[in-house]
Amino acid sequence: MRLMTPEERFELIQRQLEFLAANQAQHDAVMAENAKQLIENSRQIAQLADLTLRIGRIVEVQAQRMDTLTQHMETLAQRMDTLAQRMDELAESQRHTDERLNTLINVVERYFSNGHQ
Repeated sequence: MRLMTPEERFELIQRQLEFLAANQAQHDAVMAENAKQLIENSRQIAQLADLTLRIGRIVEVQAQRMDTLTQHMETLAQRMDTLAQRMDELAESQRHTDERLNTLINVVERYFSNGHQ
């Protein structure tokens, strides 16, 4: 192995320093790009979190509306049942009225058929 002259050693050290400086510059560039990407990712995560909260609020409002609609539907069903019951009562009353009217008609017909005018 041959001994290097001081100039050769200086040039070798110089090249190694230049190599290290170039590597450091590349590393710094990659780190800067990573920092930018990290900032962008953080911004997007914040947007997603905000969107998730908004969707959660929308779902909550829709659930409340569905509960209200369900209550209205139950009230409507109860009213429809009451209406059906009253219609049945009215039909029964109408049958009773028809029977009484028929009885009256029979009485009147018998009255007039027996010569009463």
